[in-house]
Amino acid sequence: MWQAETERFAAVMLEQGFEPADTLYVLHRDIKTPIKSSFLPPWVSITRAKGYSYSDLEKIDHRCFEPFWRQDPLMMEDARTSTPRASLKLAIDTRGSENTLVGFSLFGLGSHAAYLQRLAVDPDIWGNGIGSELVRRGLNWARRWRAQAVSVNTQSSNQRALRLYQKLGFVLQPEMLWILKKSCTN
Repeated sequence: MWQAETERFAAVMLEQGFEPADTLYVLHRDIKTPIKSSFLPPWVSITRAKGYSYSDLEKIDHRCFEPFWRQDPLMMEDARTSTPRASLKLAIDTRGSENTLVGFSLFGLGSHAAYLQRLAVDPDIWGNGIGSELVRRGLNWARRWRAQAVSVNTQSSNQRALRLYQKLGFVLQPEMLWILKKSCTN
């Protein structure tokens, strides 16, 4: 796998035998502008990541992403530890006798920039404001740590995510990321 950040670099890698795997939109958001609270259903609680494992998150993740983009517990831990600070928030369905994980967000923080590294909500309950609220809380966390901006990328085929991010004030950037792959077998 290889990530090319310019079209010119992607062209060079394609000449070297790499094949396109996907393209990603890049979006940025100024952290200063707050987002209004979402109207969550009364049966949803947003909480810190306590009492759940990466294996629990993996079940939601795999329902939300195509096989190429699915993360296993090790990949999630790598994402969480790739920045000096991280915030993992969970969305919990409290209707049953046992609370059920229905979504999560993972934000990372570098020196002055924050990153929405992962957002996943059970597709069966999309449209209830859960994703918006997970993003809003992550932005508030980044603001408290004095981040200046937040970045996110999403597959060019994921129009639903693109609309959500734009609705939440993220601005689509002119550059895209090219994800390239090359077989290691002869």
